[in-house]
Amino acid sequence: MNQPTFNLDTLMGTASDILERAGYRRRDAVDVPGSTESTLFEDPYGVVLASGYDSWTSLLETWTEAQGVLVEIMSQYLTASEPKAWDGYLVLLTPSALDPELESKINEVRADTTRVRKLVPVSGQLRDATDVERVLLPLLPLAMEMEKLNDATAVDLLPELLARKDIDPVHTRLLINAMANQDPLVQTLHVELNKP
Repeated sequence: MNQPTFNLDTLMGTASDILERAGYRRRDAVDVPGSTESTLFEDPYGVVLASGYDSWTSLLETWTEAQGVLVEIMSQYLTASEPKAWDGYLVLLTPSALDPELESKINEVRADTTRVRKLVPVSGQLRDATDVERVLLPLLPLAMEMEKLNDATAVDLLPELLARKDIDPVHTRLLINAMANQDPLVQTLHVELNKP
């Protein structure tokens, strides 16, 4: 088994930092029986309770307590008509290595979508901040950063892409220009192909 690189404080701090950078507001520390540390987060769309445990055994024995606390908080402060009332997430984290014998029980928790959704890392997943971010990915906004391709648009890239399928890039550019000028495509291509 791989030794964990996080202690619980570092793990929870990393998760908190990732959520806050994604636009979640850190609310309050919450008292959850069995959890060493639990913190409530909120954004305009949902509510998240991140609960940290010293071990997988402790997590398995008491995760329902954390779920109950989150549901109680949501029902106390949100009306059923608010969209956020239907978007609660329970993030269950531990830095300890997972005993393979507990894997099926963890999978059952992960698959349990009653009341709130659960995010639980897979065995050996939490080695660094990137791994924590991967666990939290369903809570994070879609990355809109796209690699800059010399400010090229998809249309600019089309001739090269079609050339890979043996379509003449000259003809592709001709059709793109005709479309941009609102010229008839077939006629433009016909004229070009029949040039002496």
